[in-house]
Amino acid sequence: KMGTNPTGMVISLLLLALTVAQVDGAPTNYACMDCMKEVENGIATTTPKQMKAMFIYVDRTCMNPKAAAALSLLGRSMSSCDDPIEAVPECFVAANWDQGWTCEITSKIFKNLGLDVQAWTRANFTADSKELYPALTSSYTRCVYEIVAGNVDICVSDFWETTQRRKLVAYTTAFDQDTVRLVTMPKGGAAAAEPQPFSLKDINANNMVSWMKPFDGGVWLCTIAYIVFGAILCWAIEGSAGNTDYLIDDKMSKMSLLQSVWGGTLDLWLGGPSILTAVTWPGRFCLLGYTLFIFITVSMYTANLVNFMVSAEVTPKLVNSLQEVMDTNQKLCILDAASAAIMGAFSIKEENVVRMDEQGSMTEMMFNGGCAAALLGKDDYRVYISGSKAIFTVCTDEGDEKHWATCADPEVKPEVFNLECTCSDLFKDISECRDECPYAKRYCSVQRVTDPNFAFEFTWALPINSYFNQHVSAWLSNFKTTGQVVELRNQYMIKPTPDVCSSSAGEVSPLKLKDMIGVTIIGTGIMFLGAFIAVANKISSLLCKRGAAASSDERDPMSAIPEEGAKIDPSSMSTEQYLAATTAKAKVLEAMIAALPSGSSGGSFGDRNIGASGDAGFEKDGGADASKPKPEPNGDKTDDDFLSGVSSWWQSAVVLPVSNIKVA
Repeated sequence: KMGTNPTGMVISLLLLALTVAQVDGAPTNYACMDCMKEVENGIATTTPKQMKAMFIYVDRTCMNPKAAAALSLLGRSMSSCDDPIEAVPECFVAANWDQGWTCEITSKIFKNLGLDVQAWTRANFTADSKELYPALTSSYTRCVYEIVAGNVDICVSDFWETTQRRKLVAYTTAFDQDTVRLVTMPKGGAAAAEPQPFSLKDINANNMVSWMKPFDGGVWLCTIAYIVFGAILCWAIEGSAGNTDYLIDDKMSKMSLLQSVWGGTLDLWLGGPSILTAVTWPGRFCLLGYTLFIFITVSMYTANLVNFMVSAEVTPKLVNSLQEVMDTNQKLCILDAASAAIMGAFSIKEENVVRMDEQGSMTEMMFNGGCAAALLGKDDYRVYISGSKAIFTVCTDEGDEKHWATCADPEVKPEVFNLECTCSDLFKDISECRDECPYAKRYCSVQRVTDPNFAFEFTWALPINSYFNQHVSAWLSNFKTTGQVVELRNQYMIKPTPDVCSSSAGEVSPLKLKDMIGVTIIGTGIMFLGAFIAVANKISSLLCKRGAAASSDERDPMSAIPEEGAKIDPSSMSTEQYLAATTAKAKVLEAMIAALPSGSSGGSFGDRNIGASGDAGFEKDGGADASKPKPEPNGDKTDDDFLSGVSSWWQSAVVLPVSNIKVA
């Protein structure tokens, strides 16, 4: 209208710039503060812009603590916020939806933009969305249809951005990414993963060698070879230097070599050199290398032993890949919202699919055998499986075919599953109070499937009315780049949901009796072998003594020597035996006499007294009657007198009787 007038052209450009800079009151910087106002006649007012937000309750993702407290007083759970009859007013206050890693972000965005937000829940689903979305398998997808119908401006929760949904409405910028995981149950169901009592069936070949599993065959052979090599080398060095620990009878021999190898083997089990020693520097260096090998070997064995024998057992999976599900014509549970994208990407047939509405109901369906496997996001796996922190509902009515989060019959109430329940007695384990917490750690038997041919990801973003998209997306990008999104995920999802099912969480599976069968039997067998050898040696020694005694009775005159204190009976033995007996007894007497101290005052042998004079009661020099005893004189005598007395006794007690024996 200004024509070619330069002044008019300048004014037109200025007006155009102002128009572009503020359309419906929207500034060029969409991540603005208190900037979304109602517009009248193209001019922004001071009245906050109204927005209708539907909050989809998911524990740790989008929560309303004030509504939860109010419902708790009534004996209800947060699922009542989705029930038009049981919901409380606190459920419909937008400012109350300020916890959870997604809702805390949106709560800050709404405040920053200065929006007047009206809160909706699933209790506000309309007939319009039902008409547009008759399947009603996913409350997430139904919320998208509420935006299509113009009833809602934004859906708030952990929404996957799918191609089908994006065809219907706009999405904000993605603020995180979710990885889909394939999970399954163990063969035989949940009971197969429960600890089983010890039985005789556990004594099998696998358990017998379980203690050897930390090393493979090659490592064991290397260890044995090194022990032998080290022992031989130390034997050669130290034995030649005269180290008695490597010698037998002060000599290097085959037996001393075996003794060295034996000592080296014991050193391995003792964890260090305690048998082998060194007295030379070459020997010390040899022992140093040997010690280093033992230290590293024992350390590695101990570390691996923990993984093999202390960590939880891995039960065989029901399926091992997505392709196996289809090849064996089994069922796969998929969230309806993700079914089209995943089925199209992996050519999954409709007859192999069980569509579910929520993650909790889907997990319970798989747990009860309704499907062989399921697809869960990374947060879903953490909350429902490994962390066991979810609270959700499942329709357990036998007449309900789908067993979704809500029952087909509105008169039937679904059952609440509380996975994070704790015992009232804090000193009790969950397994000891199942009457209080029937669902705690319910899905710990669920196993992840590592399938190299399956990989799928979704982005997390919010379905939104295009009018609000640029402002909300700008703030989402701001929170993402400043690290606030990651921080909130750690705060609400990662830290509060540690792995409570596996050994990596600190709850190690105790060492079982069957794990100790092999080493117990082998160790006990070795000890009994030693005891058997000792007993065999004892028996052999006794048999040898008896055999020697029997043979000496036939050919050795000394075998007739009586026990100490017994009298010699010449009539019961031959001349040779009698001479042997008396000679042996005489030698005993001589030994006893030699043991007496010098200047002895006398003593007694057998039944004869030897006085101080040493004449044993007989005449010293024979006399008229050599056999007639005489009284012992008093007074000190010399050793010669004593020995003369013993000699007289020897003549009367031994020589004279022997001379009277008739030789046949």
